[in-house]
Amino acid sequence: MTTPDEVPALFRGHPVDLTSALRVLKVPRVIDRRDVVPGMDLYDHLLVVTPDDLTVLSRTPGGTTRRVVAHRDVCAIEHGTDLLEGWLTLHDATSPVPLRVAYNGSSRETVEDLVQLVRARHLAARPDAVRWADVPDGLATPGLRDLGEADIALVGAVLTLLESEYGTRLLATHGRVPVAPLSAPARLVRLVRPMVLHAAAVCATERELLVVHRRHAVARTSHPEHSLATTVVPLGQIESIAAGDDAREADVRVVTIRCGEAAIEIRVPRGAPTEHALLDAAGGVGASGSSSCGIS
Repeated sequence: MTTPDEVPALFRGHPVDLTSALRVLKVPRVIDRRDVVPGMDLYDHLLVVTPDDLTVLSRTPGGTTRRVVAHRDVCAIEHGTDLLEGWLTLHDATSPVPLRVAYNGSSRETVEDLVQLVRARHLAARPDAVRWADVPDGLATPGLRDLGEADIALVGAVLTLLESEYGTRLLATHGRVPVAPLSAPARLVRLVRPMVLHAAAVCATERELLVVHRRHAVARTSHPEHSLATTVVPLGQIESIAAGDDAREADVRVVTIRCGEAAIEIRVPRGAPTEHALLDAAGGVGASGSSSCGIS
């Protein structure tokens, strides 16, 4: 997109400086073609990346909204697909409310390119941010079946990440495990509707944590799992990392990464290597099971 005429009509009331934009992405509405009628607004979002920030214009029932996130305030990015459903979630250190964008999964590569650009601009905006002086030694490259037949696709995503992102190391993994609810009535329901905590992998570079996971950490075993997602957390934005028990599931820990006003939650099995890897990323596990940022 290079001219104002290419901006969707719905968003032309908001100034967009196309001359300084590094990337402009129009996100079509997720709608069946048979439901399209003349005069309908065909785009849900307009994403504009400049050297300093990311602007997201979004369609709402009442019109439009505009949100601007400075690159230096980005504290986590989650992106993934579940068949043809794609999502991009950006956590902003100045707000407890993440920015969410849904898109058609066929545009996955385009969105991944946008994510790479935002990551690069964030790191450029914070050149003096803390980083790991020595990234912990990584695990051996996982085999395709190390997490079980059901998670071959997740292992493949980890291998792709390790090959494509220079200097990335695999720190820890956990496989999918059955989970039991804390409440007695829910345990009865689980007898006929069992659920699992899905597999995940924790990776790192000297400046970022990267977690490869499924869309929903806990899900029914009867549902085929096709989703794959990656959450990227810049180390320099982490203020604290703490682990606590999940409020509903037994033997599940919730690792909460706090960056300013934002909080990113990652669910892991109690005592799993992934729990220790995430806590160690902030400088060591304290006696209470939490840690404060101590990255050198």
